[in-house]
Amino acid sequence: LDINSHTVQITFDDIAVYFSKEEWNCLGEAEQDLYKDVIMDNYQTLLSLGKTILHYC
Repeated sequence: LDINSHTVQITFDDIAVYFSKEEWNCLGEAEQDLYKDVIMDNYQTLLSLGKTILHYC
C-alpha cells in the first residue's frame, strides 16, 4: 500500500468546531481556553502544510 497514492483535501472547516453564543456561554473559562488553543494549533498546522485560510465576514 502506497500511502502517497491518495490525496485528501482538507479545509479548516473540516476540523473546526463552532459554538453558538449560548453554547459558548455554557463553557467554563478553562474549556474556552482549551478550545482556543486547539483551534490555533489546527490553524497553524494547516498553514504549515501550505493551506491558504480564507476569512469570511
